[in-house]
Amino acid sequence: MKALQLILVLTSCWDTHEGKLYRFERESQESPFELLETPFPCVIGEKGMGWGVGVHPPISSIKQKKEGDRKSPAGTFQLGPIFIDQRSIPSAFFKMPVIFLNEYSEAVDDPLSLSYNQIVDARSSVNKDWVSSEKMQREDELYLLGLVIQHNPIPAIPGGGSCIFMHSWRGNETGTYGCTALSPSHLLQVLTWLDPVKSPCLVQLPLEEFQKDFDLRTLLKFECATDL
Repeated sequence: MKALQLILVLTSCWDTHEGKLYRFERESQESPFELLETPFPCVIGEKGMGWGVGVHPPISSIKQKKEGDRKSPAGTFQLGPIFIDQRSIPSAFFKMPVIFLNEYSEAVDDPLSLSYNQIVDARSSVNKDWVSSEKMQREDELYLLGLVIQHNPIPAIPGGGSCIFMHSWRGNETGTYGCTALSPSHLLQVLTWLDPVKSPCLVQLPLEEFQKDFDLRTLLKFECATDL
């Protein structure tokens, strides 16, 4: 693993939406990862997790994420870019690449579209071939600031799941449609910390799968408590 920054999201089981987000960092690939602080509470898909397509293909077809299943992807994923609603630019500095959202920004979730799993500007699309998309400028402020989780990256597998982000939550009582969400203040801490030079990645797993992964636990030198 080349990452020098790693985000670990753990849940107590496959079917829960509540989890914890841990941040790790190391100086070099030969150095050990260090846990930065106590974890942040977070939420994932309201139906829990399913194996996603990221750095590795899905581990199992039994619990595989699909489009519209309201599950978050389990696995290892690259991160970026950050997105910011241009109506409310935060007074913070980000090292990661940034895209600014406007009223024409749409996240395409139509599996038949050539723009599937992409954020596009609908004005500049030569061939608007989708019938389903999500407007990225929202009135509920969940997308004022966020991060693309590179699940099912281009060329995306049709129906494999799309438009997975890290963004602000409504609270820990409410799961998402498949994204990972946390409080605005914790989200800002995460996004200002991320550095593309350090190849940041996200590992997202139910606790039982994390406990099976000896290599990952050894790499992080981390044994998670079971009180997630």
